[in-house]
Amino acid sequence: MENVKIGFVGTHGTGKTTSVYEMATALKKVAGLPNVGILVETARGCPYPINRETGVLSQEWLTINQTLSEHNMARSSPILVCDRTVLDAMAYTLYAGLDELYHALLPYARHHAKSYRMLFL
Repeated sequence: MENVKIGFVGTHGTGKTTSVYEMATALKKVAGLPNVGILVETARGCPYPINRETGVLSQEWLTINQTLSEHNMARSSPILVCDRTVLDAMAYTLYAGLDELYHALLPYARHHAKSYRMLFL
């Protein structure tokens, strides 16, 4: 089976995590797909300030770490449901006013976004 990656995009408190677990459970039970991986929000492990205090290092770390985590988990989970995506990092980068970094990362984010079979906003 081809790897399938599903991503949830949105700000804090919008129900992403709940939806991720509900979808993974449904895929396992209803669709009978036993090996469904869940990638929880990777931002909690960021060694740099995030959210309102974010900066270039934070947003670079978040973008790279999200991508690497997805690649690593996809090796063992043919179906991966992600609580956050690279698109979240891009949105926060733009919101933080890091325009130069945003424009530098945008081509990569567009390319990586194609790897999601489905995106839920």
